Amino acid sequence: MPKKRTVTEPEAIALIIREATYRIGCEDFTPPFSLHRSEPDAPGRYPRANWDAMPEDPEHWPPDCAQAFREAVKRNRASTTLIGRHHDDPAVLLFL
Repeated sequence: MPKKRTVTEPEAIALIIREATYRIGCEDFTPPFSLHRSEPDAPGRYPRANWDAMPEDPEHWPPDCAQAFREAVKRNRASTTLIGRHHDDPAVLLFL
């Protein structure tokens, strides 16, 4: 099984925004969201993500863009592991 790519928080944010803007009508979409640490989804054969995205006020986003955001997060959670945790608090992510 291939290893997940390791990215920093700014890289993960850039990936999500870039992929969300691929959708027609969402070219100028810049969703306000933050990343936070999460425990792996479930034990098993395939590794799960150690992070999740928390959107801010998604009810006011255009529906197509909100769907593109959800799809981008799902795709990137499956293929990346987030690094850059603060040394004092493992739940806090660093902006590098």
